[in-house]
Amino acid sequence: MPSSIFSDASVQSSVGMNDVVEFLGLVIVFALVSKATSAFMEPEDPLAASGEKESKVAKQEKALATRRSATAFGWLHADMRVPLPSLEELRQACHFIGEHENRQVYLCTTEQPDAEGLDSCELSDDFTKHYGTNIYLCRGRPVQI
Repeated sequence: MPSSIFSDASVQSSVGMNDVVEFLGLVIVFALVSKATSAFMEPEDPLAASGEKESKVAKQEKALATRRSATAFGWLHADMRVPLPSLEELRQACHFIGEHENRQVYLCTTEQPDAEGLDSCELSDDFTKHYGTNIYLCRGRPVQI
């Protein structure tokens, strides 16, 4: 009789050990899958993580966003409470036309205006068609709230 009790206990402990091994295997698989998917979801930027200067990729993305926002400005964004200037007026000075993404936007006839505080000028398809010559949208100072 004692031998049957002993054999039942050994069966129970081996089943328990199999459960533990299976559980540990699942934990390891979960950890590996989690690490692999996080690598695809959020690529690490070693410069940004270390707090050093902005990486080259981050600078390129910021420049691209600036260009997109300038060229995204069009007729729908223009403040039409004041009529558009004539081409001659534009040749004399840049003209404030509205605000976009918390920045002032100006129409200019040159890509590098002399006006202080204007930067990142981009050729505007809409206003170039309207005036019949190259017209640039230049970002100005941030809008004061």
